[in-house]
Amino acid sequence: MKIKMLNSKIEYKNGVEIKQLYFNSLLPSVMEISLLFTALLINFVEVGLPTMIETKNKLHDFLFSKLYTFLKKG
Repeated sequence: MKIKMLNSKIEYKNGVEIKQLYFNSLLPSVMEISLLFTALLINFVEVGLPTMIETKNKLHDFLFSKLYTFLKKG
């Protein structure tokens, strides 16, 4: 999805170049951005969250095994 929010317009007044930036239309841009964030959120929930939970569980397992071996050696 390509979001194009700004257009530029070049005018010449008395031989001086004047660049203007303006919004195409604010409403579609806001809708496109909200759809983009919704898609990113869905992607995070489907992919990122389980990966984070799995990584956290592996980290806990690793730390507890190290702690156990450390306490076992005493």
